[in-house]
Amino acid sequence: MLDQQKIDVVAKKEGETIYAQVKSGQISNKEIEKIVKSVHQIDSDENKSVAIIANEFSKNAETIRDSLHKKYDISIYFYHGYQVIKALPEYKQALS
Repeated sequence: MLDQQKIDVVAKKEGETIYAQVKSGQISNKEIEKIVKSVHQIDSDENKSVAIIANEFSKNAETIRDSLHKKYDISIYFYHGYQVIKALPEYKQALS
């Protein structure tokens, strides 16, 4: 079910659920909105957040992130693949 909603990983911590999507290469603004919208539609009493890991984001990704946060009232985090690899080198093959 979560695969259809564009979710690869779900993490829970202290009343918050983080739904993560990993994209190799660049992720489009349209794809970002699809992910955020699908998480918004998940029925949950916990606070929901979205984490997107990609190698590249568009030049206006931060503007899109801000507008989607306001529209869906969900925290949105962008991480570059190299940031994850630096912190967790064991994921290098999965993110390459």
